[in-house]
Amino acid sequence: MSDHDPVITIDGPSGTGKGTVGLLLAHKLGWHVLDSGAFYRAFAHIAHEQHILPEQIDQLRHVGDQLDVRFEVRTDEIRIWVEGRDITAAIRSE
Repeated sequence: MSDHDPVITIDGPSGTGKGTVGLLLAHKLGWHVLDSGAFYRAFAHIAHEQHILPEQIDQLRHVGDQLDVRFEVRTDEIRIWVEGRDITAAIRSE
């Protein structure tokens, strides 16, 4: 038995169902899911909330170092939580 968790990556253009397939696989296999696009949007959302500009590299690095992101697999969706707050609606509509 391996010491590593299995990983599946799904790549493709925007809007092609990668998230849906990932959600279905997570349910079927009982695995965790990481939506990299949602992760980047969560990072940008928090930086924006803190009024950090793109050129403020040290402050952005601090946000990245401290960012606590969790993906919650539900029956029909993946919810994105940052520091105990559900920000799914905010990052899916921006």
